[in-house]
Amino acid sequence: MSERVPKIADHVRQDVAVTVIVLVEIMIKLLAQENLLLSTHCLRALKAIASTMVSKEEVALVAALPSIIGVFKNPDLVLLALDIANPLSYV
Repeated sequence: MSERVPKIADHVRQDVAVTVIVLVEIMIKLLAQENLLLSTHCLRALKAIASTMVSKEEVALVAALPSIIGVFKNPDLVLLALDIANPLSYV
């Protein structure tokens, strides 16, 4: 997902924003499981979504921030989590 999302054209991304929002909500739940491999993949996907977000997705991504910050407990995930915060700083 992290490789494919940035390749989606903006007009198509607008059409699938509802689906992306559902995926973000699922990733929030998966991050709560505190599984390193699962969290790594979720964070990569969230980074791809955040770096190419469309207006409809902003609220879901901001809602994900507490879960993203929650991974700071694991030093292996801190840099990846910080990469997500950068595009969200413009929201």
